[in-house]
Amino acid sequence: MRTVPMSEQPGLVLDVGSMVLHVKDLDEGLRFYHDLLGFQVTDGAHRGCCHRVKIGAGASELVLLEIDDHTPLAMKCWGLDSPVQLRVSNFAQAATFLEGKGVRVERDDEHSGVVWDPSGNAIGLHDHPPGTATGKGHRSQPACRRR
Repeated sequence: MRTVPMSEQPGLVLDVGSMVLHVKDLDEGLRFYHDLLGFQVTDGAHRGCCHRVKIGAGASELVLLEIDDHTPLAMKCWGLDSPVQLRVSNFAQAATFLEGKGVRVERDDEHSGVVWDPSGNAIGLHDHPPGTATGKGHRSQPACRRR
């Protein structure tokens, strides 16, 4: 068997297996991500002091992890942008639906914006095709200054 040097391999990481999102209440998180956004529960568990559940949409997977000292996932220092971006088929329709359910929504433009889950996590939503920029902030805003 021939060993291929790392420099000749196509890439070390194959894909993003899952992302962990901290929530302060797992039941509230499930009502938001499962009942409103349509994620499907793929696995649930209770380990010691922590409750977690895996939810999926297409090939994507989030792990909701309930922790006592939850700090909400915040937006970047400029504009309506979040490190977690979820793609929807039609942002305007999704935003209107979520607003009707009492969810806080801030629109960046007609194709993207941010919603806040019950734990205060800022979650980006957009309807851009895969591989394209999502929202105005990605194209026109300067990088944040490090402190």
